Amino acid sequence: MRTMCMVPIIDLANHKTPRLRTGADEPMPLEPVSIQADSIVLVAPTDLQAGQEVHITYCYEPGNQKLLMDYGFAEEITPEQPSLEQLVLPSPVPDGPPLLLGSDADDVVTLATLKRHLMAQGDGDGSGDGNGDGGDGSGSDRAVCEALVAACGSALRQMPTSEEEDKEARSSPPEAVDSGRWRSIVNFRLGQKQHLRRTVYSLSKLLDSGASESFGAREVSGVLRGLRSEIALTP
Repeated sequence: MRTMCMVPIIDLANHKTPRLRTGADEPMPLEPVSIQADSIVLVAPTDLQAGQEVHITYCYEPGNQKLLMDYGFAEEITPEQPSLEQLVLPSPVPDGPPLLLGSDADDVVTLATLKRHLMAQGDGDGSGDGNGDGGDGSGSDRAVCEALVAACGSALRQMPTSEEEDKEARSSPPEAVDSGRWRSIVNFRLGQKQHLRRTVYSLSKLLDSGASESFGAREVSGVLRGLRSEIALTP
């Protein structure tokens, strides 16, 4: 159960998404504000240097989308931070609802929707006909993963600007446009593109691993979850 309250002083802190952690780091609490007795304590998960700004995390999911809607800004996402963006992909069915990626619940629904769509088309039905999966379903899960890679890749290619163009444009707002708002707009676009690119790369790496015996929806979901995890997957 969550309780909403006004917290003087603490609410003056600016937002920052935490950096990625390695396995050697101490556990980082999801919310550094903890209620103890009748007081609220702001706890730093790591040591602070003299003069270092104290940040808090306003929200985790769905990243810049929620920051823009609730707080009016979007932050620049660096490789040292988890990608918490929500992706909205076109439906494989005409006039169908869009596919969402960005939370465990969204991922499950999207993977199930793609699987139903592929089965209705007679592709990746796990029957062993042409899939080489012997009817264990691994072929259908692989087809779902391939469809998701294709959808993310298509969404990325349809973007009117590239990441490089956005990075250049971020520091050059058009005339009569507030520089802070412009930067937030470009940061949001960049965050979407970066997450699409990371998703394509990570799922393609899974497909190329050749682990057909253990390939399933759980592995695909694990990759998607890993993209928004605070735990660094590689050193």
